[in-house]
Amino acid sequence: MAKKSKTQKTTTTVRKRTMVEFCAFWGLAIVAVLFVVTAILNAIRRLLEINVLDSVITAFDVVAKVALLVAVGLPGFSYVRGRSTGWKVFFWVALIIYALGVVFSVIHW
Repeated sequence: MAKKSKTQKTTTTVRKRTMVEFCAFWGLAIVAVLFVVTAILNAIRRLLEINVLDSVITAFDVVAKVALLVAVGLPGFSYVRGRSTGWKVFFWVALIIYALGVVFSVIHW
């Protein structure tokens, strides 16, 4: 019968937080806070009929959408980085469409 070694090695893996994870978490956190603030400002604007808040609401909405772009864009890029060219092209086209959607939602025709 074989004896067990008294000195067993244990290894622990330390998980390093990457920039992608940082951006994804904080982007989501910023978006959540700004959506709540925007909803409250919209309610105040409707109740008190204050139209001055429109520009503040629009600014918060744009910041929230840009934060969401970063929070989704970086992990998305990490996902397609090792994939074929078709995936990369689709990613960039979708990202550009989203960014243009943010810009054109601010510009009222």
